[in-house]
Amino acid sequence: TFVPGKTTQVIVFDERRQLSGLLSRSVVLGYPERLWLSSDPKLMEAIAHNALLWLLRQPGAYLSAWPQPYSSALVLAVDAVEVMVDTDVNFSKMLEDVGGHATYYLLSDAAAKSASVTKKIQAKGHEIAYLGDRFEGFRDQPAAVQIKRMDHMRKVISDAGISLEPHAGFRAPMESYDKTTEKLVKDRQFGHFVAFMDSTDARLPFVAPRGGEADPSASSLIVLPRTQTGPEEWMEEGDPDEGLQSFLKALDLADKMSGFSFVSIPNQSLMTSEQLAVLFKHLKGRNEHMWLGTASQVAQWWRERAAVSVRLEAGIGGPVLVVNHGGSKPLTRPATVWVNLPASGGTLRLVDSKGSQKLPKTVAVD
Repeated sequence: TFVPGKTTQVIVFDERRQLSGLLSRSVVLGYPERLWLSSDPKLMEAIAHNALLWLLRQPGAYLSAWPQPYSSALVLAVDAVEVMVDTDVNFSKMLEDVGGHATYYLLSDAAAKSASVTKKIQAKGHEIAYLGDRFEGFRDQPAAVQIKRMDHMRKVISDAGISLEPHAGFRAPMESYDKTTEKLVKDRQFGHFVAFMDSTDARLPFVAPRGGEADPSASSLIVLPRTQTGPEEWMEEGDPDEGLQSFLKALDLADKMSGFSFVSIPNQSLMTSEQLAVLFKHLKGRNEHMWLGTASQVAQWWRERAAVSVRLEAGIGGPVLVVNHGGSKPLTRPATVWVNLPASGGTLRLVDSKGSQKLPKTVAVD
């Protein structure tokens, strides 16, 4: 979470030079005690393991959350509750100018009147996904009702002449859904599902296997948690410009964490042109390392990433880096392996043990 003006780090790694000239390391873990009982013990052990590796000055290697050259990701989600008009085209153009594309979650109630503008936005590379049939939640409705609504939603949008991907994503209006909704999203072959932030303790997507797949990474449902409060919500209380700055600071925190940000903005946004200019200028300054992708692009990467594993093994001549790809198809984007060196100022040299493969490119990060 992010609170303006308040330090929110939960783990701090520190190295100081002592009077003897030797370097001393310490790690402070600041998670709340309630997590001792509620969190997965394996995850807690992994956090402690990584801290110990650093304290003992051991190298570490792990698969980056995001493809090369990105270190974080942002999906800008536009909730198309109102009829799409020309101002929506202008908004999409501003995002294109900073190197990104949005995902528009379309309410089928507004599909017919929005069709012409929707097609214009689609033609520019933006994604269209489902936001239900009407602006009403799915929570606590019988399965038969939810099925009828999902099928009606798909039919109305298709009848409006709007073509969506076969496994387009789904987001429930007002984030109102239940276990029945989650099951139906799997059964009815949606590609991704937007979930509330309490669906995970992390700021990353996760795989929800449908069951029975020979290669789960090829067709699993990807859950995209909405981990980030949108700018308009930040701007509702107090000074709007201060609220916008607080949103941008929260976004920067997620960026530094190498996290995933799913940010919602309503179509026909109430943000002024000046405020939008501040937002997009901020994004442009980060688009070399922050992936401004669509929801389906992020979901597809996460699906492919699930088939890749990385580990370091002890070797006679030094640590051995082992990378396995168990998917049935090649990666569509290049993966990155992060290697933590035992000490600052060190260098990494890769040697091909088999002498038959082209070595990956290495880049010093920090």
